[in-house]
Amino acid sequence: KIPVKDRDNSLLLSDEWKQLCRDCEKRLKVRCQRRLMEFHVMGLKKDVGETVKEMRRFLNEKTAKEGEFRFDSPNSRRFFRDFYTEEIKNLEESLSTYSVKIEQDENGDLLFTGADEGVKKVSEKLNSLQDDIKEKTVNVTLPGMRSFLEKDESKLIGAVEKEHRCV
Repeated sequence: KIPVKDRDNSLLLSDEWKQLCRDCEKRLKVRCQRRLMEFHVMGLKKDVGETVKEMRRFLNEKTAKEGEFRFDSPNSRRFFRDFYTEEIKNLEESLSTYSVKIEQDENGDLLFTGADEGVKKVSEKLNSLQDDIKEKTVNVTLPGMRSFLEKDESKLIGAVEKEHRCV
């Protein structure tokens, strides 16, 4: 028998797990059955041992991992919040087979959990998105422009930021 933890539930319902069970049952003389907090493998002793090894290996490889994504700068954090919200949701949905969940912590950094492979993919994608962000400062040198921008700063600058996807 293999003890089952709550975090393993999504794995035990996955198509990969079901396929592993079917393959073991076809190839070896075993039967697999889920109980409340255990997964039972019944059959010939050596076949049961081999099956349990394969299942433990699968569970260890796919077990939930955690990751944290820290932003390079406050501007990157704001850019992600303002412009990459949809991309992050799509990333989470596309990696649902890896049980990936992405959320923000109180500091604004991103925390993510899921299977090992999913966590690696999230980390790679977030790093790629952050690498695409370019930082450049535009100095306002025209006479009177600074006071003009400061009058209705939030409206005017906000409109320019949205139109040109910048912060």
